[in-house]
Amino acid sequence: MPLSQVGEDALVRLFGGARRGTAAGRGSTVVVGPGDDAAAVRPPRGSRLLLTTDLLAEGVHFRRTWAPPADLGWKLAAVNVSDIAAMGGRPLWALLSLALPPNLEAGFAAGLRRGLVAATRRFDFAIIGGDTCASGAGVFLSLTLVGVARARLLTRDGASPGDLIFVTGHLGASSLGLAALERYGTGSCPGPLRACVRRHLRPEPRLAFGAALARTGLATAAMDVSDGLSRDLGRLCASSGVGAEVSADAVPIQAATIRAARLLGCGAREAALHGGEEYELLFTAKPRDAGPVAALGRRWGLPLSIIGRVASRGAGVSLIDAGGVRHPFATKTWEHF
Repeated sequence: MPLSQVGEDALVRLFGGARRGTAAGRGSTVVVGPGDDAAAVRPPRGSRLLLTTDLLAEGVHFRRTWAPPADLGWKLAAVNVSDIAAMGGRPLWALLSLALPPNLEAGFAAGLRRGLVAATRRFDFAIIGGDTCASGAGVFLSLTLVGVARARLLTRDGASPGDLIFVTGHLGASSLGLAALERYGTGSCPGPLRACVRRHLRPEPRLAFGAALARTGLATAAMDVSDGLSRDLGRLCASSGVGAEVSADAVPIQAATIRAARLLGCGAREAALHGGEEYELLFTAKPRDAGPVAALGRRWGLPLSIIGRVASRGAGVSLIDAGGVRHPFATKTWEHF
C-alpha cells in the first residue's frame, strides 16, 4: 500500500526500530531515543565528538529504477561512516530524515530500513531520532552521524613536502558501476560489470583502518575519496598548503575494473583518476614510516598503494604519465553547482 495509507506515526515507528539498542559503544549511552522531541546521549568520557551529514537525492545521486531501497539504506549509512573513518573515529549515533512521496509504496520504506539496519549492525551505531515529511519531488534521504575520537584526529591539513601519498584499496570501479547502472539497470547488467555495480551501491568505508591510522599517528593528513582522486587530492593539498606529484601508473586499478571499462567503452585510468564515490582513504605519511604503514595495511588485510609525493605549494598538483611527462592534475569530477 502507499505511504499515504500507512501514516506518519507508523513510518516513524518503522525507522525508530532501526536503532541498535539503548547503548552504542563502550562507555556511551542513549539516554532518550526515538519518540521524544530530541534525543539525549551520554558520550564516552575523554572523547571528542565528530559530526557529519550526507544527503541522497533522487535524480541526482540515484534513480529508483536501478537503486534497490535496501542498497540506498546501506549507502546512506556508509557514506557518512566513511567521513568518520577519514577522521580516525568510530560512529555511535545517527539522526535520520526522510522526505518521501505520499504515493510511494510502503515496501520501499521497508527495504530502506533493512539496508539501514544492516549498516547499523556492521558499523556499530544506533539510529536515535530524526524526521519524516512528504515530498512532492522525489525521494530525499539524509543521515546525520555522530562519532567519537580519542587522542588523535586525522585531518586534511598536516601534509608536508616530501611526504608520501597513499591510497587504500583500488579506484575506478564505482564510477564504472554508475555508468553500468545508467546503461543497463540492475536486472540486465552483464556479469563482468556486477562487481562495479556492487561497489557503487554497497561501498565499504575503511573504518577499522582509519582508526588504526589515527591510533598509530602514522598519517600526517587524510581524507576519504568521495568526489574523485583529482578533486579530493586538490582539497587535501589546499588544506595543507602544499602541492603534489602523482604517478598515473601507480594509481591502483583492478584487472576486473579494466575489463569492465572495456565493456562500457570507457577509460579505466580516467575512471580511477576522476571517478567519485570510491570511499577509499587518501592519506600522507613520512617516507621513514612507509614500512610501518605497509605493515598496518597487511594487518588489516587492506592493499595500500604509494601514488606520489607531496610537493611545495608552488609546484601545484601534477600528474606524471607513463612517459614521464608532467601534466596539471586537472579536476574532471562531478560538481553539483
